[in-house]
Amino acid sequence: MVLRDINLITDDILERRYLLRHLVIWCSGILAVLVLAAAVYGYLIRFHYAAQPGLADGNNFTATLAQLVGEINREQGKLNRALQERAQFGALIGLQRPYSSILARLAEIMNDQTWLSQLALDTGREGTVRLKLLGFSLSQDHLGDFLQQLSRDPRFRRVVLKYSQKSEVQAYGGSPVQFQIECEISGG
Repeated sequence: MVLRDINLITDDILERRYLLRHLVIWCSGILAVLVLAAAVYGYLIRFHYAAQPGLADGNNFTATLAQLVGEINREQGKLNRALQERAQFGALIGLQRPYSSILARLAEIMNDQTWLSQLALDTGREGTVRLKLLGFSLSQDHLGDFLQQLSRDPRFRRVVLKYSQKSEVQAYGGSPVQFQIECEISGG
């Protein structure tokens, strides 16, 4: 014969106790986590207000707020100055243009008996671009043709022959003519 435990408490009561026990354990765990989170939050708030005097007691709140507004206004002024400088810089960049079309046109104008030894571009303060050409030509006639073609082109304004003189160097069966031409490049 086997001995069995006989439980005189009904299953309803046992199940209710089991459920109540689990409910109490889970609620106490959640409550402990909430209390711990509130304690950490309170510590951080206290630490933050202790680092900024005047905010903890509320007495200097207006002065602190005025100081922050002043800092914001100073930063806004710096930002406005930076934006103005950027706009001015953008305007300067807009004045610059690629000179490849000018150089291509210059190459078309030049004849085979004229060549350049130096080409210089200088941008003035007003946005004008000066072109300075130093080179050689086989004769005064070839130089004149080049100068005439350059003067006819609307891209080149105020074409001035600064000097032309015979060079001491012998080349191509004669002495070439050394020259310097200055002009302005038009904006269009």
